[in-house]
Amino acid sequence: MGRAREETGARPHLSAALRPIRAGEETLFAAWEAADRSYPWTAAQFLSGPKSSVYVWEEAGVPTGFGVIQIIDDEAYLLNLMVAPAARRRGHGANLLQKVMIVARDLGARRLVLDVDAANGPALSLYTRAGFETLERRRAAYPKGEDALIMKKEL
Repeated sequence: MGRAREETGARPHLSAALRPIRAGEETLFAAWEAADRSYPWTAAQFLSGPKSSVYVWEEAGVPTGFGVIQIIDDEAYLLNLMVAPAARRRGHGANLLQKVMIVARDLGARRLVLDVDAANGPALSLYTRAGFETLERRRAAYPKGEDALIMKKEL
């Protein structure tokens, strides 16, 4: 974890781990999404496909966040990343993102690509601090006309 701390400035968390989603957690994550996002995922979306994988950041046995990736050939796509609303601003997002990048690399990905609402300052800050670069801006990419930034990081 020393390398992740150096790259992100995040503090280590005791008894923290990244693991696959467990049955029933999709309902919890859908509730987090519904309370916080313009286009929330449903519980079914967390279980929707064999081509994507949901990883849970857990501390002391409690889910603190999740990341969803899809890997095609040597490229991983970050489909979703979220920290529990009550656990934000404590370095969890940086730790979660670092662990998701390690998993993607270990599964054969050479780069991680994502899209993010261009107006989402906290997410942009997280991705920029983690070394992502903006590839392009897609105008009106989201249903309400928001622009998306396409970002990538070599793993």
